[in-house]
Formats: sequence, structure tokens, C-alpha cells
Amino acid sequence: MLNSAGTLHGGVMSFVLDSAAGSLFKRVHGSGYTLETKVQYLRTLARGRATSTARFLKQGRMVSFIEAVLSGPDGKPAAVATSTWHTAQAG
Repeated sequence: MLNSAGTLHGGVMSFVLDSAAGSLFKRVHGSGYTLETKVQYLRTLARGRATSTARFLKQGRMVSFIEAVLSGPDGKPAAVATSTWHTAQAG
């Protein structure tokens, strides 16, 4: 999962952030999907335990806005994603 520089690949970071946001969304709203995501890479991550957290910026009936943060072992943010999520509709 590391790139040629020996740090965590940005695509992996984006995947983790999207997964954190999706887990939060599903827990509160049920099934849904990402409409758009913006990732800001703040610094690189080398080896060590990384954690991600997510929070709602705004919740709507059909569309919600979520911020997810990926932090390194020192607790400092390495990447932040803001995303828009849509509730899946049956039928």
C-alpha cells in the first residue's frame, strides 16, 4: 500500500476516508452512496498505525455532508476529505 517513496499511497488514503464517511452514513441513514469527494493531503504517512474519524457537517433527509480525517500515529491529520452522500432509495 506504499508508493515508491515509501509512504502511504494517496489512493489508499482516499479509500480509507471514503470508507470512514460511508460507515458513519450507513450507521445513521442506512444505505447510500457518494455523490462527490474532495481530499486534501496535508502530509505523508509512513509506517505505523493510522486512524480515521468522520462527522456530519450537515444532515438532510436525502443528502448529507460529511468530513473524514485520517491521522497518523502522532494524532496529527494527514488527510481530510469532505464528501456529499445520498440516501439510497428502494425501487
